[in-house]
Order: sequence, then C-alpha cells, then structure tokens
Amino acid sequence: MLRTFLAGAALLWAAPVLAAAPDFPTETVLTDHIQPRHAALHQTADRLHEAAAGLCADAPTADLDAVRKTFHDTMDAWAGVQHVTYGPIENFNRRFRLQFWPDPRNVLERELADLLREQPTDILAENGLTFASVAIQGLPMVERLTFGPHADALADGADTGERTYRCRLLEAVTANVAAIAEGLESNWRETGEPWPAAFRDPAAADLVADDADLAGLVLTGLTTQLQSIRDQRLLTVMGDTGDAADPAKAESALSGRSLRGIAASIGAMAEGFNLMFTPALAAAEPELADLMGRAFSQTQATAQGIDGPLGEAVTDPARRANVEKLATQVRALQQLLATRVAPALGLSLGFNSLDGD
Repeated sequence: MLRTFLAGAALLWAAPVLAAAPDFPTETVLTDHIQPRHAALHQTADRLHEAAAGLCADAPTADLDAVRKTFHDTMDAWAGVQHVTYGPIENFNRRFRLQFWPDPRNVLERELADLLREQPTDILAENGLTFASVAIQGLPMVERLTFGPHADALADGADTGERTYRCRLLEAVTANVAAIAEGLESNWRETGEPWPAAFRDPAAADLVADDADLAGLVLTGLTTQLQSIRDQRLLTVMGDTGDAADPAKAESALSGRSLRGIAASIGAMAEGFNLMFTPALAAAEPELADLMGRAFSQTQATAQGIDGPLGEAVTDPARRANVEKLATQVRALQQLLATRVAPALGLSLGFNSLDGD
C-alpha cells in the first residue's frame, strides 16, 4: 500500500501549466469547515469546564472519568483546527495558551509544583489566568491535573486542602480554555470580523489580494501542520532506533492520546483539503486529485491502526514499523501539497513558522 502511494506520487511529479486560473470556494470552507470546527471546540471546552466544576462541587460522587472523557473530546476538537494556523488563533497568544507544547524544559511540571506548594489565589479569580504563564493556562495543564501521578486526589472524595486547591485550579484552567475557545468561535463567526469577511469575499478584503492568495494561506496551514506532526509528534519520540526512542516526548503522553490526535488532525485536514482544493484539482489534474484523496485516507488509517500509545509503539519492533510508515506517509503528503498541488493550482506557499526563517 505504501509503495503504491509513493509510486503514484513519483509518477505525478511534473505539473502541467494551468489552462485557466481556478476558483476556490472560500466561503464554503468558512461555513462548512472552519466555523463548525471552531464551534465544536467551543462546545467541548464548555463541557470540559462543566465536568470539572461537577467533579469539584460534589466530592462524594466525584467523577474523574467524566472530566477525562471531555478532555479527550476537547483535544479531538483542538486537533481538528490546528491546521488553521492563520486568523484569530494568531491573536493574544491563543495557540500557546491553549496548548503549551512541545515543552522540552518541562516548564509546566515545575510551575505546577510551585502552584501546589504556594497555592496562590489570584490566578483562581475570574480571568486570573489571562496574564499568567502560558504553560499553565491550557489543555496540557488539564491533562497534568487529571491524568498525572496525583490525579486520584481529585476523585478520592477526601476534603483536603490540596484537593480543594487542585480542584479550584482545574476549574480556573478549564474556564480559561473555554473562554479562549469562545473567542475563537466568535472571531470566526461574527460578520464584522476581518477573517470571515476575507473568506466571504477575498477580492474585497484587506487581508489577502484574492481567492488564490487566501487559498495559498490555507495550503500553508496544511503543510505546516503536517510538518509539525512528523517533526515534533513523531520523529522526536521515535529516535533513530527503538533503543533511542523517547516515549516521554510524546504529545499528551500522560493520557496516551498522541496517535488519536494525529488521526483526528489528518481527518480534519482531509476535509478542509477536499472543500478548498479538490474541485479545482479534479478539473486540472484528476489523477492527482484522486491520489490526494487516497493519500489522506491511507495516512489517517495508518495512524488509527497502530495499537496502544505512541510511546509504547515506538519501542516495540512490531508496532514501530507502522510508526515509521506513518512518518513516511505524513512526509509524502506534505511534499505532495508543496511540490505538486501548489504548482498545479498556481498557488504560492506562505511563511511556515516551523522553518525557523
């Protein structure tokens, strides 16, 4: 399957010249992809906060599993919009406030230890986290509190000072996540906001020159997210060999959901690609359009088909081969978008923050 996928990519390497400039359905991408996926993030973040409040309001019937489930749902929704690297997510440091990761210096662990030792109350007030360290504001903090080594303290029903503070901290962080998600949805939905206006009528917008310029930004978001999946979520965990693997570097290692997040992200990118690019690509190069559909499907299936957490899979020879296959497929997808789809549709890729330029 992988050999067929890569062979197809090689056969389609030379792009013909476009007969006419393609049209891109930018408003459909807004209404059928960007807006509903940000609404889903807001809705799941609200449920996460409600579950956290319920956990802490009634210690005798505390339901930590409910918080964990809504955490997974919220992370799935977040994975579904991470390829939208442009727009409101760029404002107010929202991306890192939602997910401070990678965290190679383990800043979150140190700051959480300080919080539990000192138990400051100012950050627990409404909007108290807004100007706090980004490391403690978002979803990794929720994971650390609810899946970490001392998470059972939240569910044991004991009315202790440490449990009370952990609960108040969890409520504050989930409220902050919900507020950020609400701001993102609002900014993508409100008529007067510049980014929705750009998708409705690119030619009249100040942000982009035309629909092709906007499509180039969308395509850059896809290639950037694919590079992040390969370089940050896979290769750093895999190492050169199974013996050199570093499971602790896996995204969401405590909750064991790294591969689930990768699969969710690839599925969301496939949806966005199909809406924005497949119609024009099918008209210009039908074989390439077909290849891209198969490439997204096969890559998502590979991620879904690896058993267990990523940190375990990379150290198991039988499963590691599939992780290596996934990394290869993700790289091939990125290269197809950058070197085949972009020129086939006459698009230019924008700045990729992962390149370090």
